[in-house]
Amino acid sequence: MTKVLVLDTETTGVSSSDEPIEIAAALYEVDSTGNLVAKLDAYSGRREPTVPISFMAQKVHKISKADLAGQDFDHEKVAVLLSNADVIVAHNADFDSRMLEPLYPGIKDKSWRCTINQWPWPFASGKSLSSVA
Repeated sequence: MTKVLVLDTETTGVSSSDEPIEIAAALYEVDSTGNLVAKLDAYSGRREPTVPISFMAQKVHKISKADLAGQDFDHEKVAVLLSNADVIVAHNADFDSRMLEPLYPGIKDKSWRCTINQWPWPFASGKSLSSVA
């Protein structure tokens, strides 16, 4: 059996100085044919950033700095999910791994699968989440 962590982040922007402000992750067990066996665990959390949220990022996720006041990720919970995962799946995996690396060193070394670059979307008008949903 393989443990697959499906993960998504929201961030303050797209530059190297930006930060993750929201993580949603669910850990699943799948069999050798890729069939879902069980949902093992999940986490969703937000954190107050130390940098401003860019206009474009806020336009996409509609999360303001005020929405995040006083919040922080449950770093222990996220670390457990990451350590239990054999594979991490994300829409734009390079971006998510780059954004999470400062908080969770070594995450980029995990096995990642990208639903933008490694998955065909033959009936979608594009590769954005809104296009493929």
